Amino acid sequence: MIRIISISALLLALATSVGRGVPAVPLYTPAPQAPAVAKPGVNLDLRGTAWLGKYSTIARTYIFEPDGTLSYKSTPKFLYKNRGMWRVEGDTLIFELWSTPANKLMDFRGTVRDANSIVGESTLRGGPKTAQTLQRTAVGN
Repeated sequence: MIRIISISALLLALATSVGRGVPAVPLYTPAPQAPAVAKPGVNLDLRGTAWLGKYSTIARTYIFEPDGTLSYKSTPKFLYKNRGMWRVEGDTLIFELWSTPANKLMDFRGTVRDANSIVGESTLRGGPKTAQTLQRTAVGN
């Protein structure tokens, strides 16, 4: 009888220790995401700045207004105010240009490379994407 009680106690102790074991593989916990950091020395605040680029084959100065609208001029004399919308997401500039909001002329998506250049692609009225680089210029030009 003592043998049965000691074997039962031994089996009970063994079963209890197996139930509390440490798993062979730790549970998956994702690594914390690092916050997005702007490139050193690159100012992503484009409000009030002007950038020289192209519209088809025409040189055009795009002016990023502080209120998020886009103005442009193709000659020094004529400024077309509030002819599009722009925004920055991370280091990506996105803008659209229109003659009226219902008549979109161009979409642009590019990356701010440094303080004086934005490299991306433009699409004219749903046509093919075309590589385009914008260069910072003075607002008055």
